[in-house]
Amino acid sequence: MSSEKQGLRKSAAGPASETQKVRGGTAQSTDSWKAFEKVHRAFADALKEVWLPEQSRQRLAEAYSKYVQAVLEMSGPEDAKKVEDAYKSYAEIQQETWLTEAIKKRMGKALGSYVTGIKEAWTQVDPEQVDANLLFALGQSLLSVAQYSVAAQSSFE
Repeated sequence: MSSEKQGLRKSAAGPASETQKVRGGTAQSTDSWKAFEKVHRAFADALKEVWLPEQSRQRLAEAYSKYVQAVLEMSGPEDAKKVEDAYKSYAEIQQETWLTEAIKKRMGKALGSYVTGIKEAWTQVDPEQVDANLLFALGQSLLSVAQYSVAAQSSFE
């Protein structure tokens, strides 16, 4: 397989990184791509928060710990209410975290930030210096975000 075809195959897996440049890019396209790559990486980081935000992870861990502690300390029927309350608190936090609407809202926010970032990155591009390599790399970023977004959306239905 030619090195050109290998480069295209590697690029199809995701946006080109600094170590995986599209062959023949100009200094302008490389500098411009860095801004777009930063936006793409920020979206990837935001996805972690879409599915299980750090604050929710902490709240879930604390509530579960309180529930387990209540179970372990239970010495008789009089402690049943404490165990029940701890379980209800844990279940409520789980429900809040995993509600489809909450996930959709966080996903919408991540997509909005991505689009805003792409829009801002375009302001750094000199229209006279745009080349096919920059457009190819940007297209790969847009395509991967779109594919992930469609897959996530279909999981809600």
